[in-house]
Amino acid sequence: MNHVMYERQESINRLLSHSEPFRVRYTETFKNNIEAAGYCLVAPKRDCSPLIYFDDWCEGSDEEIVSFLTEQFDKYSLNNVGTVKDFLTSGNVLDQVLPKVVSAENIPSLEKNHILFCPVLNMAVTFYCPIEMPGLKENKASVTLTKQMLSYIGKNEVELFFSAIRNAEADCVIRPMNELITELGMNVSEFENDLTMYVITNKSRMYGASLILSKKLMEKLKQALGTFVILPSSIHEIIAVPCKKESDLAFLAQMVEEINASEVDPSDRLTDSIYLWKDNRLQVWENSDYSL
Repeated sequence: MNHVMYERQESINRLLSHSEPFRVRYTETFKNNIEAAGYCLVAPKRDCSPLIYFDDWCEGSDEEIVSFLTEQFDKYSLNNVGTVKDFLTSGNVLDQVLPKVVSAENIPSLEKNHILFCPVLNMAVTFYCPIEMPGLKENKASVTLTKQMLSYIGKNEVELFFSAIRNAEADCVIRPMNELITELGMNVSEFENDLTMYVITNKSRMYGASLILSKKLMEKLKQALGTFVILPSSIHEIIAVPCKKESDLAFLAQMVEEINASEVDPSDRLTDSIYLWKDNRLQVWENSDYSL
């Protein structure tokens, strides 16, 4: 808990009461792989409130924080897009829902926060819907689906899962590793062994690792690479690597674990595992006895 910001609620709400239509409520929730805290901007007769996560803005005075939060409230207010209930009952959810994958280690937190999820291997799939915010250049708002929302949607988890994967496939971006190396200004010839790797994400580069669940994508990669391994770079992207020798599997698994520990922010980590597409299904590689 951020005790300082928890205690500052009272003074900030006192300032807000003079002129603003909302109040702040200290909130802790699940975000990616961590428990995150922020101020929920609560207004009367609204069924959805923006949650502004704590960041550098917390260091300002109460007056500066009120100014910042008022700006955020105006940006992310749903006044012009209706209520969440309206959206969930509109019949458009299946066309817009998208998947997000996190480690199965987060399942207790998902259950605690009543977030809808489906367990898959050593991962958990959650669901969210982007919300278009008039006046914003970038679509940064979304609604994470909870178990309670299923009653509004009128669909079950299976229908949501397959719709979400279909929508993710339509937004898929596959790029050869050599393109990324060139963009970084490096000499491709120095990375000859990496040229057959593919980086998979989506157009927004947010939560693109969920494409690991696409059978259509896995079959496409199989045609291009033959036997291959999926490395979970983060919750935002995966890397497909050709693999011909069983001895390479342990090396790749160790590499993923070391990179996660040293270079990937905890909130962006997916798992320390590597994955194989074998017998027409995704599988977790777990030990040195596993055969290709």
